[in-house]
Amino acid sequence: MKFVALKDFDKVWKIFMIHKEYLPHIRYDYVKRQIKKKSVILEKNIVINFDVYKRNVKLGNKLFQKGTTIIHQIANKNQRNGNAKIVLKRFLNQMNKPIILSVRNDNKIAIKFYLKNKFKKVGKINWINNKIKGSIYEFK
Repeated sequence: MKFVALKDFDKVWKIFMIHKEYLPHIRYDYVKRQIKKKSVILEKNIVINFDVYKRNVKLGNKLFQKGTTIIHQIANKNQRNGNAKIVLKRFLNQMNKPIILSVRNDNKIAIKFYLKNKFKKVGKINWINNKIKGSIYEFK
């Protein structure tokens, strides 16, 4: 796994902007901060942005323990080429478990991808005053 350096910021930003429809909340300064703290990987044009909880955290209707890895975003420059599965598998094998993520319920492509990669639905979450419904998935 290769952590992104600031010199690769533009490449990462462009990949996120390809998927602006599902990642409208991604901000320029946020991505830079995540890169600086070594929480972004880039491999085969796949970006994974993540954190490891430093304390117990309630997400939606679930409580997750300190040390849980949360994936914030996965973005593939060229969807359906098989690279996301390869990179995600490598990531899952190298990180602390459990690994969680949340996804909008209307993002059917992402949900299908997570289920194929052995994530299980474990909870619910809502954003923007309950207007956007989502689910929490976990890999153990």
